[in-house]
Amino acid sequence: MVGFHAQQSIEKPLKAVLSAHMIEFRRTHDLITLMDLLQDHKLPATPQADWLDELNPYAVEARYGTIDPEGLDRTRALSAAEQVLDWAGHQTRSSKSP
Repeated sequence: MVGFHAQQSIEKPLKAVLSAHMIEFRRTHDLITLMDLLQDHKLPATPQADWLDELNPYAVEARYGTIDPEGLDRTRALSAAEQVLDWAGHQTRSSKSP
């Protein structure tokens, strides 16, 4: 359950930044897809972008028991969530959306 909430705490700020910059995205829980959209639109990468894919299995599969992901680094997940939330705040304040 911790992994699910960690993944969500990254996913929602990513979607907020995309929305603030008026970038359309499909319904997804895939952090890599969302980060690729940021890159495609020349927006700065998220903190810990190279590690965030570790949280993808927690989005759906682990929550509903279809896989059993091993060993979430909770300290790193919390740090990543805090950093991404901070980053998202800066990105949304600097967007030119109405």
